[in-house]
Amino acid sequence: MPSRRRIIIVGGGCSGTLLAIHLAARGQPVVLIERGRPARGVAYSTSERRHLLNVPVGRMSAFSDDPDHFFRWLRSRAPEVERSSFVPRADFGAYLEDTLAAHRDRIDVILGEAVDI
Repeated sequence: MPSRRRIIIVGGGCSGTLLAIHLAARGQPVVLIERGRPARGVAYSTSERRHLLNVPVGRMSAFSDDPDHFFRWLRSRAPEVERSSFVPRADFGAYLEDTLAAHRDRIDVILGEAVDI
């Protein structure tokens, strides 16, 4: 049974966002604090389309029990993409943003900085 307390995650890049999504999917209320653009972090915030993922689409997913989750999301936007494709890093950032948005009923995002606890 999930705790009634909220878990606070400081840093909403890829790792913080994925942790928040997985906790929220289990019914845990989460607060995600990010000073930049949530879900993007440094790795996926680039707008340069030449910056590609270093892993093919078929091996990237937010959910280990659904390894084609990213592939299906991307294929709905770019039907030509294959599981073996290497796509721009920004595409994975957009996927993380959409996946975060799908769980926002249990995730409060605070745009700001944690400076004390």
